[in-house]
Amino acid sequence: MRNYEKESIFWYGLYLLAEDQELKYYINTEKELIYNLYPLVYFGISQYSLYRGEKIQEIQNQDMNEITDYIVKNLDSLYDANYKYVKVKPKRLVLQDEEFIEQVKAIVTGLLLPYINKYCFRKLSEIYHMNSTFIRKLIINFEYDINHQAVDGKLKTSSLYPFLFTINLIKIYDKSGLYQRVQKYYTREILLKNMKLDENEKKKKLNI
Repeated sequence: MRNYEKESIFWYGLYLLAEDQELKYYINTEKELIYNLYPLVYFGISQYSLYRGEKIQEIQNQDMNEITDYIVKNLDSLYDANYKYVKVKPKRLVLQDEEFIEQVKAIVTGLLLPYINKYCFRKLSEIYHMNSTFIRKLIINFEYDINHQAVDGKLKTSSLYPFLFTINLIKIYDKSGLYQRVQKYYTREILLKNMKLDENEKKKKLNI
């Protein structure tokens, strides 16, 4: 059995959100496409928030199409950034024709964004006891900013990344002495030292 066929909870959640027969048909017939799209859409929301310069806690209905267009337009960049450190990468999605593009947009707007909206956003009270996992996921999502490329074409580090990197090094939810800990670690020297590690050392440092 292939990996994408094993995620029964994921498929059941999508099926509950499908509002018409066309979307239910896609769930039954386009499992591999949906499974490969999902991580890029999830990652794309973080990148869209950098693009807009605002925090997204819930996707409003009026924003669905704009976010979908952003994700589809930047699909290659999202793939490159999301799988930069992955040795065995999934197959790259190629938007070869208009019919396929419209199908992808329908899946993103009708299934994946509503799924993320319903099941993936977390309130502070819900993440209070899972701070390390949550912060490490934020570090992964915000390490790069696909909206701004360097002159040499490489991905640029996002403006949020140094701060997220810092709070991963300290006890963020222990309020006692929090300011002093941030002040100690959020310095140019410490950040440059830690962020210039090679990929394996950085992963070990971040425990990812």
